[in-house]
Amino acid sequence: MRSLLVWTDVAVTQRSDALQALDWPMPDYEDALLAAAAVACGAQVIITRNVRDFKGAPVPAMTPEAFILQHSPAPPPAQSCRRKPLAT
Repeated sequence: MRSLLVWTDVAVTQRSDALQALDWPMPDYEDALLAAAAVACGAQVIITRNVRDFKGAPVPAMTPEAFILQHSPAPPPAQSCRRKPLAT
């Protein structure tokens, strides 16, 4: 967890955020609180393995794998290996 907190931040939330979370069409209140924290800190995405429960969230959710695929640099183009003709 310490290594994770080196490059992440913890969102500060208030009572008003918790109250707002009650009004969102989300099946789980704890997930709604997470979404409220994401809104409060200006997050662009929520990374979770439980994307299904964040369908009603005001911030899009994606799996860790999808996030890594979307934000990883593209692999370099394949190099064609052309052999030089053998000298005869």
